Amino acid sequence: MNVIAPGWYETDLNRVLFRKPGWKQAVLERMPLGRTGEGEDLSGVAVFLASDAARYITGQVITVDGGFLAGWHANLMG
Repeated sequence: MNVIAPGWYETDLNRVLFRKPGWKQAVLERMPLGRTGEGEDLSGVAVFLASDAARYITGQVITVDGGFLAGWHANLMG
């Protein structure tokens, strides 16, 4: 089994966070691509994993987060 691990995507469940003053900007400052995700950002990975091109890929977590984890670690380094 493979999984897709989305980063920050605005949804009905988390919209209240995105509307908190300064919260979204703090997230974006740690994101190398400078924006939150959109549904289309996930669809390409889903189509790939469902295709024959991924037939030998197993047990993987594919993070689709606009570089958030990389940006977070870069900010921690100074």
